[in-house]
Amino acid sequence: MKLIRLIGISPLLALLLILAGISQNCTAGGKRAAAASDPNAGRVAVPDAAELAKMPGIETVLAHPILPQHRELYFDCIENSAGITGLRAQFAEFDLFPKAPHNDREFYLAEEAGWPFVVGYHGRSRMQPGRTVLVGLRGEASGFHKSAATASFLRLYQDLPAATLVTVDEYRYVDKATGGKKPLAPICHRGRYPDRYINTESPGFENDGGKRLLWRLTAHRNPVIIVSYSNATTPRNQLLDRRIRKGQQWDFKHIKDYKSFLGEYLLNTSFPEGVYPFIKGFIDMEGNYEVNKPFWDMLAYIKLEVERDPEKFFYSAARIDKYDAYAGHLAMIAALDLTGVEDADGVIRFTNDRQNVVLDLVTNPYEPFYRGTSGDIRKLTRMQVYTGKQIKRPRATHFKMGDWTVERVLTTTNFLESLKQAPLEISLARIQ
Repeated sequence: MKLIRLIGISPLLALLLILAGISQNCTAGGKRAAAASDPNAGRVAVPDAAELAKMPGIETVLAHPILPQHRELYFDCIENSAGITGLRAQFAEFDLFPKAPHNDREFYLAEEAGWPFVVGYHGRSRMQPGRTVLVGLRGEASGFHKSAATASFLRLYQDLPAATLVTVDEYRYVDKATGGKKPLAPICHRGRYPDRYINTESPGFENDGGKRLLWRLTAHRNPVIIVSYSNATTPRNQLLDRRIRKGQQWDFKHIKDYKSFLGEYLLNTSFPEGVYPFIKGFIDMEGNYEVNKPFWDMLAYIKLEVERDPEKFFYSAARIDKYDAYAGHLAMIAALDLTGVEDADGVIRFTNDRQNVVLDLVTNPYEPFYRGTSGDIRKLTRMQVYTGKQIKRPRATHFKMGDWTVERVLTTTNFLESLKQAPLEISLARIQ
């Protein structure tokens, strides 16, 4: 009881978390044990060697390289339209059909549930056993070839020589196949297509498609850090999908007490099979969180898998005046019981006790500094306002938050420190 008071949670929530941890402890075959004394209770079950051998791997992706002769099949999307146009890359690194071959960069076509993905491998030589893989999700009304966050992903790849980068670009088939070939184009979010209206979701991630794809992206079941920009946080959360207890229903749009609800959600849900067990961390660049089931799946994962493991982390950055990001971040702060401190740059950093869950909220560069569409953050959270004499509030837009986030996570956290030094074998190769 003293420990419960010390960490600041109610006895009811503590009981809910204990029971959720017990129900989470499962074997690779899906059998669940109720041993509360098990230190691994609540962890994602790692399939055994026999099951891993049966799961499809990177060879299923590498079997479909994008080659020069495929140029006529690739088009570009037009924002707010189902129309297509010629594919032009604003970033040479994402030119699918360069005049000269890319150096250590290759693109492949993958598919889930009838929806195509262009998978880019940047630094194939770096994908060695045990190496960390940055999985990039772009989440914008264009592909990586012209996304506002593309330079941010490339900076991570350049500044972290011990990691490799795999980019996942959402595409759709635009016409019937001719001669066995299907033309395709990137998905422009918030567009109405003949198949369906696509808002912020990725259709290929639905029905466990995203989870299956993640298993196939790495060569050695590598640890991954998932980096998401803007709308990409919506499909990303489907990678953490939980099973709701039969008969249980909630109205996710009308939750009054986020912290209590998270405890209730943990008690009445469990991890289904297939969640990738080697997720090391998350970096969210102004994610447009929708407070829906996938959102609570993400919070449940943070609570059970990230918070108590010092080797894992969750980092997110957003501006208070971003209307579709502010409300979600407030819900996260309340549900995870985070506390904030404002610095001399006008950034409020919310953290948990272990400091491995970090949310950086950028105050407005104008009056009112602390108010967004959901209200004044000083009244809605537990935070300390900066009391120094001078404060320089940053001016950032949504399209610059990718660069801002990368700079912030690289320079003000230690989450990526182990990836900043090139491994010995790569360093020697450069010398030779």
